Amino acid sequence: MFQNQKEMNNRNHNIWAISRPKSPVHVDLRHICGEANRVPFTTYEISDLGKYLLSPSQVEIKNRLLGCEIRYRPTFTRKIREKTRKIFVRKRSRSDEKEGIPAKMYLSQMDYTLPPLRDEKLKAQFKRIHDHLRSYDPIIRELSALETTKIDDVVGITENILGDRSLLVLRGTVEEKIEFVKRFLSEDVGIVFKSACISEGLFEMRGYDFRTYNPDNRHRLVKFSDDGDFKVCVLGPDNQVESWVQDVSLLQQMLLFEQSLQKSSVFYESVKQCMEGKATALKLFFYKQLDINYSKTYLPTIYRNVFRSQEVAPTDIDKVLDSLNNLQMGISFHYVPESDSGEKKMCTTLSVMHDFRALEPIKEELPFLYSEINKAVSVSEAGKYYLLDSIKGYQNG
Repeated sequence: MFQNQKEMNNRNHNIWAISRPKSPVHVDLRHICGEANRVPFTTYEISDLGKYLLSPSQVEIKNRLLGCEIRYRPTFTRKIREKTRKIFVRKRSRSDEKEGIPAKMYLSQMDYTLPPLRDEKLKAQFKRIHDHLRSYDPIIRELSALETTKIDDVVGITENILGDRSLLVLRGTVEEKIEFVKRFLSEDVGIVFKSACISEGLFEMRGYDFRTYNPDNRHRLVKFSDDGDFKVCVLGPDNQVESWVQDVSLLQQMLLFEQSLQKSSVFYESVKQCMEGKATALKLFFYKQLDINYSKTYLPTIYRNVFRSQEVAPTDIDKVLDSLNNLQMGISFHYVPESDSGEKKMCTTLSVMHDFRALEPIKEELPFLYSEINKAVSVSEAGKYYLLDSIKGYQNG
């Protein structure tokens, strides 16, 4: 851990995820694919941040436990109807939906939100008071009075830093689940994901401690061909496989993430805030379907600069706009900046990366523009992309 804020800032001056591919070096791949000279292979270096994003290891985050949903067993009448329905294979009617006891939510009505305090001792004192008051929460008595023989399941209800709610699967018997809710009500509980990549293109960032980031830490990433299939793995100090990258497309996403970090000062500063402990990271999202349609009144800066230096006919501008609105790749970083008032408001930084192939239709008609934009292009395994635009905005702002 860093000794002070100044040391932290000095270490975080170079934020990166993945390097450019390295020149071929000797890596004995026999322990990986069975042959010493299986080629081609490419090596990269990745930072701690890049390793977190590519790792197949489980990720745990913390949400506040608000309460639970009690789901009751079907009544005897409903069980008979369900068996009859399977025999006659008829659709469920509205009357069937009303059979049995409906599920009921039990949510704490007490506010345990701590005020924004800088004094750690005072903050700890407030927490002790809240912990003492928790035992008087009416939901505790209500849960204790439930008839567990009628309950089919107990599902936790949690809330994240923004107040968004989600369900939490609990383990154990019905009695054990109820005791868990009573014991940890209004406290932070762990939610486990299989990896940082929780769905296609979406990464959970709360599982990474940005404050521990050290740009000097480097890990070797190897991509190679094995019987026609590309495989990617992270090697340890002894050149043994430390972990396998489950989806090769994640490598392309890391390359675009790196390009966004290096080309967009807005994006870089957003991540830097998290490194310095001034914000809490939430999500990183890669997506192709953007709702951004550029027009003559709203052109990206890079194109406005080119048009200032060269006179372009209105019909040609329309052709450029058609190109800009195709083959876009969005990379959004969602985080919550700290505020003196304690208000939690999500901020989103969006980098719009543009596939250079989209400009092929105007290559012959506007060679000067094609040439100028080509200077901003970065070439990698992800393709030929350049930073088209950077956008920053606050939730409900």
